[in-house]
Amino acid sequence: MSNRRAPDMGEGESAPLARGVLRHMGVVFTAAAVFATAFTAWTPASLSPGEFVEQLLEAASARPAASPTSTTRRVAKVSFRE
Repeated sequence: MSNRRAPDMGEGESAPLARGVLRHMGVVFTAAAVFATAFTAWTPASLSPGEFVEQLLEAASARPAASPTSTTRRVAKVSFRE
């Protein structure tokens, strides 16, 4: 009789599977760190959150709050006389 295990037991497969998952997660996190660093390095200073909020507030306060559809309409008066 042989000491081989049945292929469906799966006890020995958990360690290589865990190593594979951890390896792929490490690759994804490393790539994310590289891209985040690259995008941060090339982001213009005008897009920093503090300045961006100030620019939005200035733009909102500079324009009057008028509705673009607030035009006057002429209503035609119709009368029916016999």
